[in-house]
Amino acid sequence: MLALVEIVQQVRPLRLLAHGDPLAITIKDQCLAALDDPHWEALAFLTKLREIELSRPDIVVGALWQIQQAVRFVESKSLLDDGLLSLREGLEPARDIRLPHRGEFAVALGNATRIEIALVAGATFLVFAGWPASVAALTITAILCALGTTMPSPSKFAVAAMVSFALASYASTS
Repeated sequence: MLALVEIVQQVRPLRLLAHGDPLAITIKDQCLAALDDPHWEALAFLTKLREIELSRPDIVVGALWQIQQAVRFVESKSLLDDGLLSLREGLEPARDIRLPHRGEFAVALGNATRIEIALVAGATFLVFAGWPASVAALTITAILCALGTTMPSPSKFAVAAMVSFALASYASTS
């Protein structure tokens, strides 16, 4: 999966290459060839092209960047092929990528507690108020709480959301 994400990230800048530039055409052709043919041929060609570019006295940084993006694309394609083969055959992949393990359990527990308190308080208020559209209000509350957990300052986000709701309700009535 990580290789697939990397491929998508590398394809976006590569599609912005100049259309008439011979180097850009060569790079695109090598990337397309790596999708169909064995990737090591394209990787060897791009690596050699990078070495040629690095040995030039007047290095063009943009060209070197384009070549490096293409090399990363082909390397990611090889990782994707290896991962798919390991899934298909039930073997260990050639390169095992370990995701970083974060011990942010306390932060997640605090966020879950805040969401629980907000939903319980909102549900209690709506029950006592007898408001018929309580499902929509609780859904919006849950969405705002969930979005607030991704913000650097959840309390500022909550204040901004409440001000926005007040302004939106005022604008819709006038």
